[in-house]
Amino acid sequence: MAEEEMIKTEKTLSAQVKFLLAAVIILAIILFVVVFNKSRVNGQPDFYAVYLRSGEIYFGQLQTFPNFGLRDVYMLQTNPQNQKTPYSLLPFADVFWGPNPKSLLEINKNDVVWIIKLSHTSPVYRAILSLSGNNLFGLPNQTIPTQPNIFSSSSTPAAR
Repeated sequence: MAEEEMIKTEKTLSAQVKFLLAAVIILAIILFVVVFNKSRVNGQPDFYAVYLRSGEIYFGQLQTFPNFGLRDVYMLQTNPQNQKTPYSLLPFADVFWGPNPKSLLEINKNDVVWIIKLSHTSPVYRAILSLSGNNLFGLPNQTIPTQPNIFSSSSTPAAR
């Protein structure tokens, strides 16, 4: 009789272990989806600005795993001869060597000075949506507003 109870107890424990294992696997899958899924607000993707030591600034959808980099990448291009629009956004896929637009632009983390998430109301964010075709809100095409050139030599403290 004791042997039958022991076998019954082992079967019960085996069923409980299987249930707990299944629950852990399901929770792990849910956690993976939540953590690694691109965060979106109202169906719109998040874009980040990444400033590198070289002085280049890139905008795109940040990926941190398995490799660090950006997808759907745009570059800030300066137009010093054009006083009306001294800055423009250029899709990285449009550069003359023709990278694959679906590729990840891998970035060396040691070269990153700062990273910041763009506000969904910023002119740069709206311009990216207009350029990328992700314009779910029907926003008009945006230009980057003219700002004083903060990178010019006249804006350095010594020149003031």
